[in-house]
Amino acid sequence: MTELVRRPRSSDGAKGQTGGLVLLVEDDPDAAEAVASLLDLEGYDVVVERSGSAALTAVQVNRPDLLLLDLGLPDVDGLVVCQRLRADPRWDSLGIVALTARAGLEHTILGLQNGLDGYLQKPFDAEDLLARIAAMLRQSRRERGTNPLTRLPGNNAIEAALVSRLETGAEFAVCYLDIDHFKAYNDRYGFAAGDQAILGLASAISCSLDAIGSDGFQGHVGGDDFIVLLDTAEVDEFCSRVIAAFEDVVAAAYSAADRARGTVEVEDRTGVVREVPIMSVSAAVVLQQGGRFAHLGEISRAAAELKTHVKRRGGGTFMVDRRLNRSDARRRPQQGREHPTEMRRDA
Repeated sequence: MTELVRRPRSSDGAKGQTGGLVLLVEDDPDAAEAVASLLDLEGYDVVVERSGSAALTAVQVNRPDLLLLDLGLPDVDGLVVCQRLRADPRWDSLGIVALTARAGLEHTILGLQNGLDGYLQKPFDAEDLLARIAAMLRQSRRERGTNPLTRLPGNNAIEAALVSRLETGAEFAVCYLDIDHFKAYNDRYGFAAGDQAILGLASAISCSLDAIGSDGFQGHVGGDDFIVLLDTAEVDEFCSRVIAAFEDVVAAAYSAADRARGTVEVEDRTGVVREVPIMSVSAAVVLQQGGRFAHLGEISRAAAELKTHVKRRGGGTFMVDRRLNRSDARRRPQQGREHPTEMRRDA
């Protein structure tokens, strides 16, 4: 039996604030009950299974944040369970920690090679168990919340950052950036080169935030699309710097002939070869001022509308929609107006 020291609940009976769903796979009922009780006291939700086959089903049904996996299961070896999960891309970021009586460096190396993220040697120490679980959950959440290419916060983190700012009632700017003519570049130079262009834009954004001393939030929606949340007063300088910084990325991305011509030749879907301009950056910026936006959908719609107008202006451009309320927001920005929508273009 694995013995664990159970922590008492607080005086009001409340659980801890750690949170997260842990799937515990342990065929020893005493050990399973001890671990599950300890995790429950710490504020985790716990699902307990006794076999490898049940574990594979439970992962699909419950989508846990962490899997504590006994390696000595009666039906399917724990390492086999781990291998099967790692073969499915959906569970690549799932933290899997082995619960095992197997000792020795050889067993540890074998487990890590087969997809385990860590080991807990039986018998467990309660403090060690809880610390490892908390650390693994932090790592797992970071990985699932970030873009795999840039390692920047992804859609869930972006949504959380927007909701947090909306709830505070603060004024802020939402800057949507993407690369003009990226598909043509990707087709002409290949996916690896396209990834480098995306990384180049990510770096240009980060460096520009640093240069203006901003603590703004930078997120990667996916592909060549990025979102930055920053103070309204920082918008013009930030956008101008990003556009200028990305020009250095472009200069290194193309052949001398393509740079001199200013275009690349790509074949469209009908087989016709067309000349497409080289890459640049466009940014559509909407401002949360005067309580204009009440929820995320309103921000997304306003930004999508503005983005259409930015693209019509041509590359290396940013536009700032400074309308203050929802009645103004229902009016379409007009081409060439200085207010309420302002436009800047990098020289």
